Amino acid sequence: MKSQVIQTLILAVCVSLPLAILGADKTEESDIARHAFVIWETKAGPQLAAELAIGTYPQNALMSKIMSDGKQANRDVADSPEALITNEFQLTLTADKSAILENYYGNDAKKYADMVFRNIQETQKWNKLVADIKFQTKSMFGDTIRVRYVKINKDPKAFQMPWSSLCEKINGRYYFTHTNTENSLFAMVSELYPFKDASRNNVDVKTLLSLKKVSLAPQKNSNAKIDTNVVIYYNLNQFSRNEALRKETQQVLETMLQAYENKDIPALLTVWHPDRRTAMQGKMTGDSYSFDQSKQYFSQAKSFSMDFYIGDLDNLFVFSRRILKDGSIDKTPKLYLFRRHDQKLYLTDKAASAPVLSIINTPQMAAELNKQLPQ
Repeated sequence: MKSQVIQTLILAVCVSLPLAILGADKTEESDIARHAFVIWETKAGPQLAAELAIGTYPQNALMSKIMSDGKQANRDVADSPEALITNEFQLTLTADKSAILENYYGNDAKKYADMVFRNIQETQKWNKLVADIKFQTKSMFGDTIRVRYVKINKDPKAFQMPWSSLCEKINGRYYFTHTNTENSLFAMVSELYPFKDASRNNVDVKTLLSLKKVSLAPQKNSNAKIDTNVVIYYNLNQFSRNEALRKETQQVLETMLQAYENKDIPALLTVWHPDRRTAMQGKMTGDSYSFDQSKQYFSQAKSFSMDFYIGDLDNLFVFSRRILKDGSIDKTPKLYLFRRHDQKLYLTDKAASAPVLSIINTPQMAAELNKQLPQ
């Protein structure tokens, strides 16, 4: 993903169904069903959730089984995503980059592969440490399929490398593709699907109906027999319904603005959650590019438009735009994460927010959220 409609400020952050079990080596559409799961939940309930078409492989879904069954793809034919992945792995062991590129369809995909395998010898070296590949989940978005798997190291004590591949069936065989503007949200939701956690991957969609919903349909959907749309459920709230919360969050940003103007590091630290202040102080007092970028950003602001938020009163992602000194207002918002501590809201950038940020910052969700901006 080359661009983002909503940018994360670097220093100021920034279906009730049983799991479908896929065939041991290959899957058909009937193996895949729609499932909903919660991405972010607070004491107030689900704040962000997703729904997609996905299935989980059984424990014995291994590359070695495909090879022993004689179902691995040759260089001309890939009859399943699993066979395509197996074929590419074999080709990396011989460092056959030209043959690898044949498994990518179209110039853009081939350029992407050429970049990924620019150092084929390095890939060869790492894959020679792999004993097998274990397939985990397969998800669908129209004609695009995403397989999630793990490369099992020959050394059981070594790190087992998680991996994923996007592919598409074209002219009777499967080819690899790459993440783009259309499928980035699908790819991210597929990655976040908690297939090992039954308490999270078996959510009844009826419990999410109070949330706002956006459904993304694939552009190409030639053979799908089931609904493969990706649906995002999110708890979006307008500040116009809670003036006290608007004033509270705006005051934090304006305190930060004043601290930047006065070059007052102690005052600036007070807006951050107590458990983040030590880390923030290190960034503010050292040679930090992100800190310099933040100073420049705030130096042009007069005040802030508090547009809307996702979350509850104690944990919320706030979307805000600068009101500039010339009276104009930014076209796109920045995203700030607030967390309450001792009845007071503070900024935080904790890594736990990464899954939420990864969804919000996809082009599709950013475009949808921009529609919610007050005119």
